[in-house]
Amino acid sequence: MWAVETIITIDNPIGTMKFLHSLIQCFERVGDRFIPQSKPSHPPPDIEQIYRYRLVAGMILATISMLGAFTFYYILINSFSEPGSIVTLTLCLGLSSYLVRQLFSLRKVATYTKVAHRMIASILAATTVGIFITGGPFGSITSVFLTLPCLIAFLLTNRRIALRFAALTYAIYCAYVVAGYLNYQFPQTIPADIKYSMEVALWVYYTSTLLILIMTYDGMTSRLSKQRQKEQDTLSYMATHDDLTALANRKHFDDQINQAIHRADRSNSRVALLLIDLNGFKPINDSFGHDAGDALLQHVSKQIRATVRIDDVAARIGGDEFAIIVQGDVDQEKIDRMLARLSENISHPCAYEDKQISVTGSIGVAIYPQHANDAHSLRRAADEAMYSAKRNKQDWQNYHPTTDRTHLQ
Repeated sequence: MWAVETIITIDNPIGTMKFLHSLIQCFERVGDRFIPQSKPSHPPPDIEQIYRYRLVAGMILATISMLGAFTFYYILINSFSEPGSIVTLTLCLGLSSYLVRQLFSLRKVATYTKVAHRMIASILAATTVGIFITGGPFGSITSVFLTLPCLIAFLLTNRRIALRFAALTYAIYCAYVVAGYLNYQFPQTIPADIKYSMEVALWVYYTSTLLILIMTYDGMTSRLSKQRQKEQDTLSYMATHDDLTALANRKHFDDQINQAIHRADRSNSRVALLLIDLNGFKPINDSFGHDAGDALLQHVSKQIRATVRIDDVAARIGGDEFAIIVQGDVDQEKIDRMLARLSENISHPCAYEDKQISVTGSIGVAIYPQHANDAHSLRRAADEAMYSAKRNKQDWQNYHPTTDRTHLQ
């Protein structure tokens, strides 16, 4: 009956995959209890180490579960021959005890490699003994398990260790084959009446173990890839954006203005550069403290982001200096409308504690290639226009060649 139910389960691949997925999640949750905790003298395990600890713990738990079910059903319920029962029971209990010990050893720091090697070696040793007491390499139903140690070694450790276990497995099997050809009589401890059901059970366990290993390893590598990509994206974002305002930083702004000019040359279009300097920021920073100044800068940054288009680039290039690169459809009328909205939005008051603080902005505008022929001269032209607006107490100023340059001297 058990064999029939097993075959029905195998014939239902969707249900089987869901069951295996749930089983993997269960093993992961239990395996998390055996991940070593961080200590002052040891850094916490990284995400890759955590997944590998889970894989080792899950493999140990799966093996212990199989041994427990095997011992209960085939030895305690279905009586083996007396010598075979004693040998098999001793083998199962000994291996289970050893694996339980390794499972708790896994919680210690820097024992992952040792535990993985011991677990693989114990599975290989148990399989070797199992083949010996169940008919030898040609008659044993456990011979297929010789392929597991090297596969587990490859998934849990590295290629070099996996090749060592593969070579050892090959040597053991060759020794058994030679003994078989020399007509050595291997003991047979499995009664004939339960051999078929045992063979079905062991094959189910074997295929399930392979599926669990492959699915777990695939899930681990997939999640590691996503995690590393997320970390890479975070690092890339941190390298190109200002920590306080989340706008592009000075370096990213320099890269973007060069790229914008390059695209404008290819498409015969224009690029507008808006430089913004806040008026009245220093007195607020001195009177209310740096926290108030930071809150005000964040408020102004939000107003700038709310004003610019999605294709434009907004950056913080200095303490209270900002820049906007306007690309694509650069029309003077549209630029003037943006400047009006930008000036109004920047002057909106910011609520800080129980106070309302606000600043205004002086904006300088320069357009490529109308006012400059490269990124440096465009920045210089916008800078001159911005200082002209500040000096004349205007909200913004377009660049023209007669702009006074005394502030640069």
